[in-house]
Amino acid sequence: AKGDDDRAEAENRKAIALNPNYATAYMRLAALLLNNGRSGEALTYSTQGLDLDPLSSASIFSYARNLSAAGRFDEAITQYLTITELDPLRPNTYRDLAMLNAYVRNDFVAAIPFAEKLVDLDPGAPYARCNLANLYFDLGDHAQVARVQHLAQKRFPKSADVLAYSAWIRLVEGDAVGAERF
Repeated sequence: AKGDDDRAEAENRKAIALNPNYATAYMRLAALLLNNGRSGEALTYSTQGLDLDPLSSASIFSYARNLSAAGRFDEAITQYLTITELDPLRPNTYRDLAMLNAYVRNDFVAAIPFAEKLVDLDPGAPYARCNLANLYFDLGDHAQVARVQHLAQKRFPKSADVLAYSAWIRLVEGDAVGAERF
């Protein structure tokens, strides 16, 4: 809600005023600003947070997200790759790398290993499997789509994400009757 965002913004600004070296407050404010469409300000605050804590994967992630929002995709990818070295178990890094490589660079082959890593790191996330299947679909690798979807359906038989994606695949393949199962 707008009032909640205003209060959160005021609290983060107050935290920064009280302790200008508190990198987390800069990152939180940057995330709030970005979520409210204020990407220019968000990038400024995430840059300040990164300057305060340059080896923090959270600071780098905040900065990378804001670079991406500003359309500075190559710089964002470089920052995300830095995170994979500092904090290789951070799932969202791999999600963002997969999406940037696939849908910004149009390099679906480069995106696959990042999407696979996301599935490995976050096996309880059905959306990760659907995203991976979609990348294979965009590559035209229907055998891999079927493999990933089969595993997703087995692991998450009641997931709305998996069911919707499975129905969509059936419709794209021209199987309206099969789509109705989902």
